[in-house]
Amino acid sequence: MALSAVLLTTLLLGALAAAPSAVDIYNSDDFYRGICSEAEVLNIRSSFQLSSLSPLEVVEVPCIIARNVTCIGSLDDGGHPWIDFAFVRNKISLQPHIRLTFEHLALTNYKYGGGGDLDFIAPSPQAIWQTVDVNKNAPFCSMPSNASVAALRRNPLPVGHPELANWTQTVNLEAVWCQEGRCWHNTLTYDQYAQPMIKSDDVGTFVIAKIQSVKSCNAFISAECAQALGAEGCIQKSIDEMLAAQAAAGNVQRSQGLSTGAKIGIAVGAAVGGALVLSAAAFAIALRFKGRHSSAASAASSDSCASARTTSKIVPPKDLESGSSRGHGSSETNLSSHSRTAN
Repeated sequence: MALSAVLLTTLLLGALAAAPSAVDIYNSDDFYRGICSEAEVLNIRSSFQLSSLSPLEVVEVPCIIARNVTCIGSLDDGGHPWIDFAFVRNKISLQPHIRLTFEHLALTNYKYGGGGDLDFIAPSPQAIWQTVDVNKNAPFCSMPSNASVAALRRNPLPVGHPELANWTQTVNLEAVWCQEGRCWHNTLTYDQYAQPMIKSDDVGTFVIAKIQSVKSCNAFISAECAQALGAEGCIQKSIDEMLAAQAAAGNVQRSQGLSTGAKIGIAVGAAVGGALVLSAAAFAIALRFKGRHSSAASAASSDSCASARTTSKIVPPKDLESGSSRGHGSSETNLSSHSRTAN
């Protein structure tokens, strides 16, 4: 009897030990399964677009995340994998003080509007969404200015998170910022920044923490549109028009890493004389996926990209205690280790 109990205990411990702490992600279904599993690390091996339909019919939506999770982009092919969130909303909920980290990735269509939060996450008070070496790419934005950057720097740090207590709120505005052959104008770069996000209904949702990350924009709304509709209304209207144009043009991409029928679209605009100019070509597909990462067409001319300051390119973050670059396989970023002053 005692032997049977010991054997059973051994088998149970073996089964627990066999549970994967890391999983490889190639498409939307993999992502849903991975983030709603017990895995602590999701290795993003390919660019993909998120589907609005979860394959997890037996899992409640939003699924509740009760452990820290890190989604790490594979840089093996020399480029950051892209995740197109397709404006999908409220698929996961993080418990208080749980941290969801994205590293070495490019994210697009993550917010239906002009805010900086991730619609994919349902309201999750006191949780943390952290980005490390991430390009958050928005199809439309309000034009940033030195005054708006100064306001960001003055934002108070989130309350109730001692690991963020010494952060520096270091934000800058780059005239041109380039990554992997593509360039964006008027890009916000965040060396270290944190703030609580508030939904439109004043519900506190989560804290966003950024380390060596950027917000790039493909087009900027005009002052006339913002005055008529408000900045948020103008951005939402522009997104609606972009999606309608994509649907009318039948812009459907099928490629390794993309879910069936996925549509990848980024509008490329030019701000001329304060007015947003979008041609029919502005709604063409801008991402071209190759194997594990996308090779996006440049939003600026090659001459503009070549003349951009090379120092603006993001490099993998360093572990401040050891001084060495962090490997791609690290499972978690220690928030407190990044409490440094601006250079």
